Amino acid sequence: MARWNERHNSGNCGRRVYVVAYACHPRQGSEAGAGWAWIEALSSLFPVTVMTRPTNDTDLESAVRASGADIVVQRVGYPKLHRALGRLGSYPRYFFWMLQCRRALRSAFRAGHVGLIHHVTFASDWLPTPAVGVGARYIWGPVGGSTSAPRSLVRRLTLRGRIAERVRTITSTVSRVILVRRTIRGASLCIALNDDSKATLLRAGARRVVTRPNAVIEFAERDRSSTYAGVGHRDGRPTAAYVGRLVEWKGLSLAIEALARPEMADWRLIVAGSGPSAGLFSQLAQRLGCADRVDFLGHVPRSDVASILSSSDAFVFPSFHDSAPWAVAEAAAFGLPVICFPLGGGSTLAGSLARLIDLTNPVESIASHLRAVTERRDERRPTSDWTRSSLLYDLEMIYGEVQR
Repeated sequence: MARWNERHNSGNCGRRVYVVAYACHPRQGSEAGAGWAWIEALSSLFPVTVMTRPTNDTDLESAVRASGADIVVQRVGYPKLHRALGRLGSYPRYFFWMLQCRRALRSAFRAGHVGLIHHVTFASDWLPTPAVGVGARYIWGPVGGSTSAPRSLVRRLTLRGRIAERVRTITSTVSRVILVRRTIRGASLCIALNDDSKATLLRAGARRVVTRPNAVIEFAERDRSSTYAGVGHRDGRPTAAYVGRLVEWKGLSLAIEALARPEMADWRLIVAGSGPSAGLFSQLAQRLGCADRVDFLGHVPRSDVASILSSSDAFVFPSFHDSAPWAVAEAAAFGLPVICFPLGGGSTLAGSLARLIDLTNPVESIASHLRAVTERRDERRPTSDWTRSSLLYDLEMIYGEVQR
């Protein structure tokens, strides 16, 4: 860090860290929230210019002014073609945006403004970065996406779900070989969201890789008073919570099947989230006879998720391949035991609170872990691994690695 600061402050006072953050918002979670949290932390170390997409609000600019930090927001527009792509064009739109971003980075580099580029979001290890070929050194990540669901889990999906998983695997594998290999090998340092992605990056020829999930969870965000306060123990039953999108590969059907077992008749499940598979999961609960104990709340504002977690006994997250699920970090911040697979980033974010699901018999394993919660009644031990202060400490270490 000292060597970077010496170089930065001697003769290059106009040079800044340029952060590529396609998703960036101060009041959202997951990818957009990570973009803002990492930019805010970096700004306490260096002057920062954030390159992000245009939106219909100015919340980011307002947050920058309120922070008082040396952050410049540069909105990089889409080419005119993006309007014709519609809702189905999210990935093509992102690729076109990166081309525009690369032009802007090259211009800034030629003008002598770029000291280092850090591509923070989107967090995918099979999509390239506009930092390649600009001429400046760059850090890539945190990135994820290398986790694949084992066949035993894929077989539990519908035909449509199995096809989607196959397409995802083929597309991401081909992209890493054709589009992303140069990105990986050219980066001064890569940040992986989990150990699966770290192994993939090293195999692809990365110079240096560190593992750091992108989650940033603050105690101040845990406001327990909301519309959903006490929802977990409304009828005195032990309660498990799930927070996330309702898509097949999230594995919610496994949790519903576990709840339908005779020995789980006292348990309730609260489901906060929306998505294309909501009807599929609801029908499953009806068919298995446990619909009266599964509450589908639909989309819940992030500010209210804390109330649901604070009044629940366990968090179930049987996702097949999430890279860094923020909901798990939030549950761990409340000290909830997190029931998840040893796949992707769920167990990393849960840490000592992870209760790993047996891949050979996941339904029985989920039920067993939930029964253990009521039998032991463990004292909650909230984790503080993913706070802003821990991120700042990790960034100091990461940027120190780049100077070696």
